[in-house]
Amino acid sequence: MTGDPEIEHHSGKPRTADTDRLLAVLAAHRSGLRDLAHTYCARDIHVFGSVARGDAGPRSDIDLLASFNGPDYEQLMAMLGFAEQLTELLGVAVDVIARELSVDFVPGPTIALEM
Repeated sequence: MTGDPEIEHHSGKPRTADTDRLLAVLAAHRSGLRDLAHTYCARDIHVFGSVARGDAGPRSDIDLLASFNGPDYEQLMAMLGFAEQLTELLGVAVDVIARELSVDFVPGPTIALEM
């Protein structure tokens, strides 16, 4: 994640306190996230959804878009395992979308995570 990205809500309003909280959770667990990304061969990881838009609320999860190695089945299993382990590590629900399995998916604004 690139420091403290300046994110504005699509209406032009400043990002929410919950967005800041979820970005801080990601930053605080950068090392663990890097280790899990290595374990599951995840790369080119981006945050999308409400956190990237800056309008996360109290019930928001963290949505990640990532690339994985291998055939579709292996990517699917890696995506599911990565999401489960990240949820445990961060203490926040995490959804992961495999970029290669979602060719028609357009996430909207994203934030690249630095590993």
